[in-house]
Amino acid sequence: MSDRFSLSGVSGIYDSDFPLAGVLGNLRVLSPVSLSVANLDHDDEVSCQVLPSNTVVLAPSEWFMDNDRQPWLALFQAMDERMGRIEAVLEQISRGEPVSLPHRLDVILSDRGIVFFDGNAYSPGSRLRLVMDLPSFPPAHLVLYARVRDLAGFGPELFDGMATLAEFDPMDMVTQETLIRYLVVRSRSEIRKSRP
Repeated sequence: MSDRFSLSGVSGIYDSDFPLAGVLGNLRVLSPVSLSVANLDHDDEVSCQVLPSNTVVLAPSEWFMDNDRQPWLALFQAMDERMGRIEAVLEQISRGEPVSLPHRLDVILSDRGIVFFDGNAYSPGSRLRLVMDLPSFPPAHLVLYARVRDLAGFGPELFDGMATLAEFDPMDMVTQETLIRYLVVRSRSEIRKSRP
């Protein structure tokens, strides 16, 4: 384990805050995401969660995550997919069904796990389904399964309460590649910002 989380602009975050912080590995970033969490032990939470569709965004792979080049077709497809999700939520609400909407949260994200605080207490060992939208272009919608490994308290500058450390279950290659690509780009961005 390293002595501290290697996050620029965030002080006072120590691996000692999490006895199992080594779960996260070394490639980890602080990032805003849109996150919906369902505890798989509670059927009502699972049924309320809105899952993204498997939309294929057409764009050359080198354009992914590059804000300087945004192909119009890919942008249109991403917007169309998002509108489809909004329509699905409105339809559920109109039928009187409960809906669990995602929240914008700052999280510590890695290719192996996540640290987040959403106001809920999850017991160690709990199984979670995480529906996450990464702030990238094209938008990346991930459905990840994880197990709660640890809880820890942080100050209000990062997590105002008991934060949850969850370790991801094995994921398919496309999801893993999407997540790692995002982490690498976000890490580079943080390094550039920290330079004088």
